[in-house]
Amino acid sequence: MNTLVIGLYTEGETDERFLLNLIPRTLERIIEERDGSLDVFPLFPIKVPKIGDRAKEIKLAAQSAEGYAILIVHSDADAETDERAFNERIKPCFDLVTNADEPLCKDLVAIIPVQMTEAWMLADISPLKEQLGSDKTREELSVMFPLKYLEKMADPKSKIHEIIRMAFKNLPARRRKVNIGSLYSPLGQQVNLDILEQLPSYLKFKENLTEALIRLNYLR
Repeated sequence: MNTLVIGLYTEGETDERFLLNLIPRTLERIIEERDGSLDVFPLFPIKVPKIGDRAKEIKLAAQSAEGYAILIVHSDADAETDERAFNERIKPCFDLVTNADEPLCKDLVAIIPVQMTEAWMLADISPLKEQLGSDKTREELSVMFPLKYLEKMADPKSKIHEIIRMAFKNLPARRRKVNIGSLYSPLGQQVNLDILEQLPSYLKFKENLTEALIRLNYLR
């Protein structure tokens, strides 16, 4: 049985908390769909110093991931498509790593939530309500927007803050113990993948990861 080791480099700590739980679930689904058999190590978060040069930071991450099968690199789109983020913040970095003449992980896969990680957290409202301990309706929480609108939402993080406020509205202060920082890890574990796959940015990541695993002969 092949052993698969994957590293993850993210823009921020909260992104990391969400993706460290989401990506292994995505990987498990890919393996099942391709009838594969892999021994998968836990995802390794890669930490490098912030030096103000994105390309060099990703190269440092690739050096840290030397010997890994794949390094997944995260960047929020901060726009309604991932095109600009990929061309400006991902592709130049990947080119630098690919052309480097030194030991590092050169098999890179981008993960670019549109417009940001928090949009993926909003895809499935049920686990969010569960984490908030709220039985309020979608209307009461002001989340009546269609799923396709999520990637057009400029600031989904603010929307989550609003949902938290609505969930605890009119409740005693002692009940208001949930903050957004505590939601990333559990939602990464609980968000429904079938729903998430309706978002083009997530589906693109899943397809790119699948292609990388096939190219590296981990899957057929």
